[in-house]
Amino acid sequence: MMALAVGALFSTAVLVLLPEAMRMIDMPLEFGGQGRTYLYKLVCIPAGALFFFFVEYLLMILPRLLRWKVSPESGNVSERGDANEWYEQLNGARNNSTPEISVEETGDADSGVSICITAITDANKRGQLGRCCLYFTPEKFSQIATVAWMILFGDAFHNFMDGMTIGVGFTESPSVGIALCLSILFEELPHELGDFAVLISSGFSVKSAIVANFLSSCSAYLGMILGLIIGEVSAGALYVFAITAGFFFYISLSNMLPSLRETLEEKEKKNENSFWLFIIQVAGLLTGFGCVLGVALVSDLISF
Repeated sequence: MMALAVGALFSTAVLVLLPEAMRMIDMPLEFGGQGRTYLYKLVCIPAGALFFFFVEYLLMILPRLLRWKVSPESGNVSERGDANEWYEQLNGARNNSTPEISVEETGDADSGVSICITAITDANKRGQLGRCCLYFTPEKFSQIATVAWMILFGDAFHNFMDGMTIGVGFTESPSVGIALCLSILFEELPHELGDFAVLISSGFSVKSAIVANFLSSCSAYLGMILGLIIGEVSAGALYVFAITAGFFFYISLSNMLPSLRETLEEKEKKNENSFWLFIIQVAGLLTGFGCVLGVALVSDLISF
């Protein structure tokens, strides 16, 4: 019933109330009026929000799907094994009394992929000269918190869509591109800092968190290239804007706004004064609104 109410309210606001407030039915035919053909574009807004909800669900269940058990009898890593035990199983009873440098790479459906470079000088001093090991197994992946995978894959997809939106925006007009850049910048700065902290607390090291964030950000370039291509098709750009509007609605109202409210509630539960925090949040909301509104008002003066 709750899902039914959400779908009805969101669709009513986007498909009925906004068109009536803007009198879209009175627009010229080439802009979608006179026959309600504008609904074909507006329906992309709830479709975009629903698609992002579907993607978030897939990212949420992905870590559970990766929690495979590795049998100790299989000759691979046991449930409590670590990299050293895995290395010992590979080498068996090999005599390690002489210096040796070995490179091992394994991979199968059960144990995942492991790449180890190990320098050995003595059996009792394994790895004395150094050890560099990239160790990837489903068991190791499953030890990382679910929220970390949601953040990584969600950010990659989110950055891809942001890049595509920026590319389409600049092909439409410089003012649209700048407005989109500002909104994405204000959203991504605190978002990326918060994601970095969550990744570290979820089991990533500092270096791996930096690399993971960088790789997920690179998807924005792929999205921008696709956006520049789509932007050359006039009708395609309009549908991209509508779908992106659905993404922005979903992210801002379902993810970020509840986070602001939860921060205030935590203050109140601790019997602390939340008034100034509320003022700061309102100031942030008004600043973001004002920046985008300012770009929209001076859009006719922006040209390259």
